[in-house]
Amino acid sequence: MGRTAPTYRLLVEQLVAEEWGPFRRALRAADRATFDAMLNHARGYASAGSNLAALDPVVPVLLSVLLAHEAELARLRKALAAAQAGAPPVAPPAAPSVPPPVPPPVPPPAPANASPTGE
Repeated sequence: MGRTAPTYRLLVEQLVAEEWGPFRRALRAADRATFDAMLNHARGYASAGSNLAALDPVVPVLLSVLLAHEAELARLRKALAAAQAGAPPVAPPAAPSVPPPVPPPVPPPAPANASPTGE
């Protein structure tokens, strides 16, 4: 039997842990928090990202981040225009609920004939 394709969420978590993990660890703490918040946008748009049939999740991740930033820019422009017109401030929209990240898959166990000392 064939293998089931991994879910978009699982692909995103693998991408973040395996490919982008060293980059994330090299960031300063404040930048790491910003990086994590940026990637939460990709998790928040998981339903849309899963509709883009691709085994490489980079494109839907980046599209999700760009979409979230564009929505925030539109909200800020609207608030700025309202403030310049003397209108009361506009409350920010409620943040979408983002499920917690999925832990990366557990590596397969070592072969039975391998020695525990690696010799």
